[in-house]
Amino acid sequence: MRYLLLVVLLSAGVGRAEWTRWHGEGFNGAGDAQRLADQWGPGTNVRWVAEMPGVSAATPIVSEGRVYVSVFEEKTATIGALCFSVAEGKELWRRDVAKGVKAQRPDSVAAASAVVGNGRVIFTFSSGDVAAFDTAGKLLWKCNLVTTYGELGNKFGYSSSPVLGDGRLFIQILRDNANPSLVVCLDAASGREVWKVERATSAKEENKDAYSTPCFVKDAGRTLLVVAGGDYITAHELKDGREVWRSKCYAEAGTKNFNRLIPSPTVCGDQVVLPVNRGSKLVAVKIGSGDWSWTLPKVSSDVSTPLFYKGNVYVLDSGTRKMFCVEAKTGALLNTVKLPGSRSCYASPVAGDGKIYVMTLAGDVLVVKADQGMDLIRHIEMGEDALGSTVAIAEGCLFLRTGGKLYCVENGKAK
Repeated sequence: MRYLLLVVLLSAGVGRAEWTRWHGEGFNGAGDAQRLADQWGPGTNVRWVAEMPGVSAATPIVSEGRVYVSVFEEKTATIGALCFSVAEGKELWRRDVAKGVKAQRPDSVAAASAVVGNGRVIFTFSSGDVAAFDTAGKLLWKCNLVTTYGELGNKFGYSSSPVLGDGRLFIQILRDNANPSLVVCLDAASGREVWKVERATSAKEENKDAYSTPCFVKDAGRTLLVVAGGDYITAHELKDGREVWRSKCYAEAGTKNFNRLIPSPTVCGDQVVLPVNRGSKLVAVKIGSGDWSWTLPKVSSDVSTPLFYKGNVYVLDSGTRKMFCVEAKTGALLNTVKLPGSRSCYASPVAGDGKIYVMTLAGDVLVVKADQGMDLIRHIEMGEDALGSTVAIAEGCLFLRTGGKLYCVENGKAK
């Protein structure tokens, strides 16, 4: 019964005014907001700005009037968790999670986004540290994935975000080393393991690696966990991790074994969409069977996760800044535009109020009309580089993370 309840809540869009996990409430990058700002700067539509003590590529997480962000302080090699007030940007609490953390890349140490629910907020880091706090900042439990499950093995630093549902935390560990790839379920209240399953793959070498985040899908009246990476998309039962179906959707014969997966699967109604083979094609997989609905060559992304909004899939090629508009139902390519700027876009596009928002590594925010034309509305320079953090849409505001600051942008506000 409790799994059925989770299905109902997910499908009904409960909490769409919040942004409680990576890629938003529907695992598709779409926010449910009106009158979102499409222009801002000093004195215009900026509710507040908060200084960050360190760096992170994680998305701000927003729930019940609070914003949660991860941080890596390079000088002290400390990973931590911070909480701010949505109303005024006041820092409510700051907690160190671990010190002396070795960084493969500073931008990837705190790249995994937090997740919040049932009065708990849970942070994950590339060191394998997982820490759960209540919303007032009290530590509830800590564990370390490396200690329990072995080296995580990702070449550029583990950055898969956990997902939370029905009082359980679901974590994927897809890796290229001697340890098996796993899907793990922890009790969100205690951090104790509920179950773990090995995730078999025929992938070789770096193809085993994945930096993606799993998602929930509705399948024949039940909720399943979908995991992408290691040459496959797989669906698992929430109660025990049993694999229900799988789809081999990339690494065709003759391709080299360096096709690690960075983008996450995007839920588009009765299918999931995924860019594969380092941005060489886009695949749509039917929920329930794992069969392909359609595939598009050369319409893809190496890093950014696609957006699903009002019947269309928007795919941002991370390196070229080309944005593709694809009809989700048929896979028809509707249009392609080249976005302005001089740097790559590692952040993923999100949308709300008929507008698409994406931030480049230069810290520029590109605001685009969310329709087939994809006309540029605004090119906003934030004044400093960013690390690939995706914009969050919640409580009628935009939350943006640059290299050194956290912004809350709202129509009609001035700071």
